Amino acid sequence: WEAWRKAWSISSLNENLMMERALSYLSPQEILEKLIPDDPRKIVALADEYFPEPDGGASRRAYYQKAMLLLDAGNMHRTSDEYVRGTALAYAGKLDTAETAFMASVRAVDSKPEWFLDLASVQAALGHRQEADETIARYRNRNRDVAPDKSYLRKAAGLLGNKPDLDAKVRRRRAALYLEAGANDEA
Repeated sequence: WEAWRKAWSISSLNENLMMERALSYLSPQEILEKLIPDDPRKIVALADEYFPEPDGGASRRAYYQKAMLLLDAGNMHRTSDEYVRGTALAYAGKLDTAETAFMASVRAVDSKPEWFLDLASVQAALGHRQEADETIARYRNRNRDVAPDKSYLRKAAGLLGNKPDLDAKVRRRRAALYLEAGANDEA
């Protein structure tokens, strides 16, 4: 497996083939420990692709935790690392800290639509709807070809599902976000 890890660290050309083959021999945790290089961006991308919700929850969480450990250990070398940090924090339900990380990534690079979407989603999940709408408007002002879209509300509602302390107020806010996102889809 060491040769696979080395090949994976050199090139991601056959990443999907390697991951699919590895999944037939190893558990997701073993793949994380033995094969995937210590690259937070790669780890989060693989978690998103191969362990989607709701079935991939435990594996996805382990991948996100490893990415956070690597980032906390000082392995932040690119602007995109702050975005990766925000993604992992949001998935862990640490929305306040995720918002800060996403804001830093958007300040550094203002041309990535998913970064703005994720920032707006976290802001909406935190109940900061005005800020979320302003974030989307700010992106649209820079990128005129982007159509108005409220899909971030659905994502925000999903983020609230990751919070372990879903009290009645949070559940109501989540339901309202889902309803509003659905109403905008029909309009």
